[in-house]
Formats: sequence, C-alpha cells, structure tokens
Amino acid sequence: MKAGRLSLQAESLRYLVPYLLFGICWLVVATAVRGYGTLDHFLYIVQFAGILGLVSAGQTLVIVAGGIDLSVGSLITLSAVVTTQTMYANHLAFPAAVLCGLLASLAFGVLSGVGVGYIKIPPLIMSLVSMTLAKGAALLVTNGSPHEIRAQGFQDWVVKPGALGINGILQTWIVVSVLVILLMRSTRFGKKLQFLGSSPKATIYAGYNPKTLTVAVFALSALLSGVTGTLLIGFTGNSYLGMGDAYQLSTIAAVVMGGTSILGGSGSYAGTIAGALLLTLITSVLTLFSVSGGAQVAIEGTIILLLMIAYSTATRVRD
Repeated sequence: MKAGRLSLQAESLRYLVPYLLFGICWLVVATAVRGYGTLDHFLYIVQFAGILGLVSAGQTLVIVAGGIDLSVGSLITLSAVVTTQTMYANHLAFPAAVLCGLLASLAFGVLSGVGVGYIKIPPLIMSLVSMTLAKGAALLVTNGSPHEIRAQGFQDWVVKPGALGINGILQTWIVVSVLVILLMRSTRFGKKLQFLGSSPKATIYAGYNPKTLTVAVFALSALLSGVTGTLLIGFTGNSYLGMGDAYQLSTIAAVVMGGTSILGGSGSYAGTIAGALLLTLITSVLTLFSVSGGAQVAIEGTIILLLMIAYSTATRVRD
C-alpha cells in the first residue's frame, strides 16, 4: 500500500513539474518586464501555445504507443498548401478545400501507420520517409508559389477574440484537449496505447491488435497536423512551403517536457499541455531579449535534459 502511494505521488509529480515551472517563469518574467504580466499578453502566449499544443496532441499519442512522428511539420505544410491550392486552382469552396487538405495529411498518416505496424519499419525511419514524401507533394502542388486564403469569416474566427477573449485557436485547443484527455484516460483505446508502448507482445496477449492500433495513432497524429495547418492559414492569411517546419521537433520537446516517457508506455496529454505552454513561454522570453536562434535551441535543449534527469530520478524512486 505504501509503495503504491509512493508510485502515485511520483507519477503526479512528473506531470506537475512543468506546470510549476511555467508558473514560476511567468511570475519572474511578469515581475521583471513591464507589461508582460497583463491578461492580454498571457492570452497571447496561450494562443501560440495552442498551435503547438494541437499538433503535440497527436505526437503524444504516437509516443505513448512507443513510436515517434517526425512528419508532423511537413503534414502541417501539406494540409495548408493543398487547402489554399484547391481554392486557387480548382475554385473549390473553403469547406471542400479544407476537407481535401485534411484528407491529404490523413493519407500520409495511414501510410506511416501501415509502414510501422504491418511492414515493421522503425517509426523513426518511416516517419522520415513520410516527411520527405509530404514535402515533395507540397512542392508539386504549389510549384513553390504561396497562395492566399479566401475565407474572411474563418480568418476572423481564428484571429479575433470571441467570448471571454478566446479566439478560434484556443476554442479548438480546448475541445481537442478535452477529447484527447478523455480518450487516453477513460477509454479502452487509451489503455491499449499504454499496452502497445510498454510491450507489443503484451498487447497481443491482452487481445488487442497492435497493427491496427499503430495505424490509428499515426492517422490521428496526421489528422491533428492537418487541423493545425488549417488554423495556421487562418492565422497567417496564406500558405507557404516550410510553414510547419518549426513544429517538427518542438512537438517532441513539448511531449517530453510534459512528462511523457520518450520510450513509450506512459504519458499524459495534460502534461503535454503544460509542456507546450512552458516551451512557448521560454521561446517568447528568449526572443524578447534578442537571444539568437542557436542559443535558444541550446537553452531549450538544456531545460529538456534537466527535466528528463528529474523524471528519471522520480522513476527510480517509484520503482
């Protein structure tokens, strides 16, 4: 009984740490920098964290299932450029164009899932293949030319604050967060992911099909990447090659900073939310003080390393 309580406390601490760090960092910066502690600026940070948090939801599912998805950035770009290109070249209505973009990203997610689940290609290699193919497809679709979005109502919904000052990005993030947390905590599917990430053989013994599970998590990750790409074109007003590249590795960082084991088998999207908030805040502060891009990457990497050491220590205490 005592060991069980200790295990629960260690697990809770694992996901509480990034929230505590975010709160401490926010208070320090809000005190030191004039105007940083206002509600408007807080919502600004959360808005940008929402984009990262959305695509990181799919990455969380994949990593908990024992994989990794390096194609998310390319699928964000692909979904965005397919949507705008079909509106521009094929004169499709905006909803139909969005559907085309989502289906394009979903197709690559299924491809990754089939490659990993059925053909047994390592997730790192398969997602790199999908990333490369998606980049090539995006280039073929656009021929390198950016296109503007033609949906003013959608752009207004994405950017302009609605009820309680919450814009479309935050509304979408809230809905997705609730659904993913419930999926992971309260459904058989979530339990299957834990089994798959811990041991594929144990998944089979438990009566689950690891192949279909693998396809499902990569498909969900791709679909959430597509949703993120759609929101990004609403935010920026256009699509362009490479618009999702910044999220390729930052999603992994947000998941790890949120306490999910990079080896799979355990994790929580509630932790990833905190990881996305913390990573966005760190990036914002470093940009505010004109820290170079290389130094930003080094600082973020150091923070991730320290968090992983802390999590490893907590795991040893639990065991």
